[in-house]
Formats: sequence, C-alpha cells, structure tokens
Amino acid sequence: FVVRTWPELLDEAGPVSKRPFESQYRLFGTAEPELIFWRDSSAWCPYCCKLWLLLELMELPYEMKTVPLRAYMRSGETKDPAYLAMIPSGVVPALQFRGKDGCFAKAVGHPVVDNKGLFKELEERYPKRFPIGERRMHDFVCGA
Repeated sequence: FVVRTWPELLDEAGPVSKRPFESQYRLFGTAEPELIFWRDSSAWCPYCCKLWLLLELMELPYEMKTVPLRAYMRSGETKDPAYLAMIPSGVVPALQFRGKDGCFAKAVGHPVVDNKGLFKELEERYPKRFPIGERRMHDFVCGA
C-alpha cells in the first residue's frame, strides 16, 4: 500500500471543474440558453433549489443569474436593479424566457414565494420535457 502526497493526487486528478452552482451557463449541448434562471446568490433558497433541480432534469439550456437574499445582504449591498425592475419585491426564484425575436422577456415570478406558477409555466412551454406522470421520474423519486 502506497500513500501518495497531495501534489501527486492533484497532478493525477487534473484541473478542477466548475461546480454547477458556480457555472453561469448550463447549455446541455446547445449554443445559447433558452431562459434565464434567477436564484439566490448563496444557493440556500429551497424554492430556488426545487426549480433548479427541475431545470436540470428537463435539460433546459439556461443562464443563471443571482441576487442576494435580503437576510444575507451586506451593509450597503443592493439587489440587481434589472431584477428589481422586473420583480419589484426582489423575491427569488424567477425565470426569463427567450422570445421569438431572440431577446429575453420580462421575468416571470410571483410575489408570494411559490413554485407552482413557475412549474406550470415550464410545463406549458415544454410539455414533452416536463416530468409529470413520467415513469422515469417516479422511479427516480420513489425508487425503482
């Protein structure tokens, strides 16, 4: 049994990959995102996490933008003015969908923190990718 040094292990492992929560884009093999996903900058918001997992499961190409949660803002820190212009409450999560003109529309979000409206929007826009009633999803969540 040989114990290797940290430098040897680092050389063997290769360069560090970006962690998904640090990535700005998740494109799943496409050239550009179909939507912008606004979430909290600390990745702690459970509503954001549920929506994030759904986007990953559906493999929808997205750009991720973040805003700080009110409770974790530093003194003098503010939320992104572009986000507040769309969602005046500053509540996350929210989604912006790419329009036919290639531009992103105003964000879809809800003043009350509730994912049902955002999930419904995804189901209506991407019915073939939405996992409802899918055996694969049932087996994944409940165990085969």
